[in-house]
Amino acid sequence: MADYQTLIKELRGEEFEFYTYSTKDQLRKKLVIKTAAFVTEEDLKKQLSEVTQISAENVQCTKMKSRSGESHSFLISVPKQVDIKNLKSEKEIDRIKVNWQKYNKAQKVTQCHRCQKFGHGSSNSALREMHQTPPHKRVPNQGERKYTSAVYQL
Repeated sequence: MADYQTLIKELRGEEFEFYTYSTKDQLRKKLVIKTAAFVTEEDLKKQLSEVTQISAENVQCTKMKSRSGESHSFLISVPKQVDIKNLKSEKEIDRIKVNWQKYNKAQKVTQCHRCQKFGHGSSNSALREMHQTPPHKRVPNQGERKYTSAVYQL
């Protein structure tokens, strides 16, 4: 861990552009809270900081959007040290009923490696019905290939 910190410090000192993953102690816990439509992010952030006894700066609150527009859900991000069971035990915040849910990050659509179709993976690609239309095209066997150096002109 000391080597990691030293490396990060050196890269920032040189103003080098880089990307790294967060360490385990930097990760935050995320939950979704569903509440009334009139609740604002600031109110919710203030109430959560009182309930969890952590500073309001450490509670990140983001209003989520749905396909039909804005929803009544907020994405709550708290430090890893916060006990989620204590947080979920609160059924109402400031006399407003809330519903806690686990945060599930949206997954990308699965694409088959063999046929490049969407909706199934290559582990399920042995299903003949899916792969009969259109049939897979194979490159005809051309025997042993001879590789030569080629000069490309622009």
